[in-house]
Amino acid sequence: MARVEAGENQGFSLVELAISMALLLTLMSSVFFVLAKYQRAYQNEQSGADVLQGARGAMELISQEVGSAGSFSFPTRTFSAAVTGNTNNQQWVTLSSMAGVFARPSSTPPDGEKLLVDTGANEELVAITNTDSTRVFGVFAKSHAINTPVKALGTFATGILVSSTATQLRVLGDINNDGNPVLVEYTCNTTAGTETLSRSVTPIGSAVQPSQVLLSGLQPNPGGTPCFLYAPPTSVATTPTVLVRTQVSITLTSRATTPDPETKTYRSMTASQVVTPRNTGLAIFLAANSMANRVQSTPPLPSGW
Repeated sequence: MARVEAGENQGFSLVELAISMALLLTLMSSVFFVLAKYQRAYQNEQSGADVLQGARGAMELISQEVGSAGSFSFPTRTFSAAVTGNTNNQQWVTLSSMAGVFARPSSTPPDGEKLLVDTGANEELVAITNTDSTRVFGVFAKSHAINTPVKALGTFATGILVSSTATQLRVLGDINNDGNPVLVEYTCNTTAGTETLSRSVTPIGSAVQPSQVLLSGLQPNPGGTPCFLYAPPTSVATTPTVLVRTQVSITLTSRATTPDPETKTYRSMTASQVVTPRNTGLAIFLAANSMANRVQSTPPLPSGW
């Protein structure tokens, strides 16, 4: 039978165990240090990405809608009954659809929407002075048969409303290209505790709709640059003459919602872009080439606009 010699299979001594634990703790500390560093770096990058994504998304939407300012589309519709021409008096005429039709009740210019009625020798342009749920009111000088096509052409010169300010940008146009012009308002608020960029969309003829927050953590721009800055307006010889805003400079500074894990401060980013509304440029071209009757009147606006 084998005999176990003294000192064999006695395991680690206390000193050896202490050294092993020290080495293990040192190794694990290094591993956790590296992991924590990479985690902070990831959080840092994520925070920067959040700031960038929010500001970029808001800037893209504003740029798109400002670029469409003044846009006007009008799907063809028809008369629901024949019309007898009358050059002296206005009359009510029923349309197959009233979507996007507006009026400005007034005995003096500007009248409401300009409708292009019929074709060929029987074509005429009629300015609408009143509407109801199915009819338009205006001077129809020529007679027209039932199902006569009715169109509307042109653009809004006031695609960027002159009531726009350094903190409020107001846009008019068929932004959704569905034949229904709307009013879009962007409000830049950098007041402490309510730092937001908000947006509201109001159909023509409606009360101003509630705004929705588009971007949180909005900050004052470096150097006091306003959120919205406009080029000097151009005068367009319509009836009456209107002032057209032809360029908007948009500057937004947004702040991250969480602090940087490295510096414990909030990261911020400033985005800036100059946008030219192409449709307002078209209005200037039309007026300069004796086609001012293709420049649509500004629809009725909410109080204070």
